[in-house]
Amino acid sequence: GGSQGKRVLLISTMGTTEPPANNSNNVMFYKLNAEAFIESSGVPYAIVKPCGLNEQAGAERELMVGHDDAETWFSQGYYMIPRRDVASVAAAALKTPQADQVRFDLCAKGTGSGPPAASEELLREALLPWQRSELWA
Repeated sequence: GGSQGKRVLLISTMGTTEPPANNSNNVMFYKLNAEAFIESSGVPYAIVKPCGLNEQAGAERELMVGHDDAETWFSQGYYMIPRRDVASVAAAALKTPQADQVRFDLCAKGTGSGPPAASEELLREALLPWQRSELWA
C-alpha cells in the first residue's frame, strides 16, 4: 500500500505557463491547476507537456525538451510530436529514479531529423540545473 516506490505521470500540454486568453475555454487553466496539485502533493511525479500530438510514426525525429513554454519551437516550424514518442519518454520518466520531480515541455523536429536521443538523455536535459547530480554522469 501507499505511494512508496510509485510515481504519478501526467501528460498535460504546452501552453499552461501563460494565463488563458479571455476568449478561451480555460482548458489550459485547468491543466495548470492539475500540474500544480500534483507538484504540491509530495508524491514523486513526472509531468510531460507535449506540443501538438499527431499519429505519425515515432522514433524518426529529433526530440527537444524545455521549460515554461520559453522555447522558440513554434516560430521555427516545430509544433507537432508523434504520440508514440510522447509515450516512450513518459514511460522512461516513470522508471528513471532521478526524474522523480520533473515537469517539462516536449516537441519534435521534422520527419527525418532523428532518430531521437535515448529517453534517459532527454530526461537528463529535462531536469532543472539544481536537480542534476553526478548520478547522471
